[in-house]
Amino acid sequence: MNRRVRIAKFIMVLAVMAMVSVALAAPDTAAMKSAGAAGGWTVGVSGGRLDFEGDEPVEDGFVGSLQIGRDVSEHWTLEAVLDIAPGLDESIRRDWRTMLPVSRLEEEAGEGVHDTTSVRLSLDALYHFSRWERFDPYLAAGVGGAWYDEDVGDDIAPCLRAGVGAMYHLTGTWALRADARWLCVGRDTEQNLILSAGVVWSCEPEGSETMVVPVAAVPTSSIPVDDVDADGLKDAAEKQLGTDPEAPDTDRDGLTDREEVETFKTDPLNPDTDYDGLKDGEEVKTHKTDPLQRDSDGGGVADGHEAIEDCTDPLAKADDLEFYELQMTFENDGAVIKAEYLSDLDAIAKVLKADAGAQARVEGHVDRKAGASAKNELKRTERRAESIRDYFVKTGGVEKKRVEAVGYGFSRPKAANDAAAGNPANRRMEIYIRRSVK
Repeated sequence: MNRRVRIAKFIMVLAVMAMVSVALAAPDTAAMKSAGAAGGWTVGVSGGRLDFEGDEPVEDGFVGSLQIGRDVSEHWTLEAVLDIAPGLDESIRRDWRTMLPVSRLEEEAGEGVHDTTSVRLSLDALYHFSRWERFDPYLAAGVGGAWYDEDVGDDIAPCLRAGVGAMYHLTGTWALRADARWLCVGRDTEQNLILSAGVVWSCEPEGSETMVVPVAAVPTSSIPVDDVDADGLKDAAEKQLGTDPEAPDTDRDGLTDREEVETFKTDPLNPDTDYDGLKDGEEVKTHKTDPLQRDSDGGGVADGHEAIEDCTDPLAKADDLEFYELQMTFENDGAVIKAEYLSDLDAIAKVLKADAGAQARVEGHVDRKAGASAKNELKRTERRAESIRDYFVKTGGVEKKRVEAVGYGFSRPKAANDAAAGNPANRRMEIYIRRSVK
């Protein structure tokens, strides 16, 4: 058939399918609104892979998709889909019974398909299980047609489609999308597959309710006029404290502003009031430690270090590791140990030498000053911890595998930093020893 005739027929099919799509997609906005559905148009773009059955004259390749949809009820969406697969490579077609090469169109095969482009238009119906919740899975089924710019046996190959997909709504307007479509194509009922992922933009119809991801909320009628966030602190008091009157937990530490101020006497603007490495809410609700005491059991090691690094009980003094803190200073950006600290390090090295099964951990910390780089300070404290480890190995005769060296930069302060000058208390080296027999 003449190529122009094939193109004309394909355009006519596209036009008919588009008119049907628009006619069917006129939603009952009032019904949708009463049902709580967030209707409207959706536009999506995706990219993925088009897989062909093994005996087809073209090979697998990339496919790009444009989806235009319309919600017609709380659960149903009609969607027109345009798939374009450019530059599909020629493949030798084989007889499905013998898998031997055969001529594509018998005597009219000529030189073959060569590279080709596939264009597909489909109309799908999507059934959503939880439309407009954050995770939105759905089933899909539809019909369509495929056209190639090189003759592969059908002018326009009819297609049945079925598959699954899901959207993840980032906002009421934007969502991520992933799809899998099984395709039954042409007179030979070839089995194809499209796997794709992309983004979706949604537009609400006029008069519909705002499309939002459902969140827990306090009924407006129950919110006190003078306590917008319903955290138990009046807005005027929050203004004096500096907390956010519209956020019940300003510092996001797991305790409400009222609990911090009235019950636990912690700082509602500091998630870790005692600087022990645990958030105030974690201390109260999980570990049952004192959010005002850096070392609740008095064993010498901060609650956070016990819970996070040592796996010891922050409420049991007896299992605390042996702990040494050295207020060591170094030359700017340097890691050379000054002579004044060698005697302290020698004493610690003797402890390790005397207990052949003991393990040590050397940690470097620094204070935070205005303009300091987290990355640079992390590397600097790592080098200083490694210097102490190397001193234990070379001078103290301790096996290197028994000493771990880590740097934390300014990420683990033990006291508040001045915004400009930092805090000398945070410039420290910490050494923890786990004895083989305590």
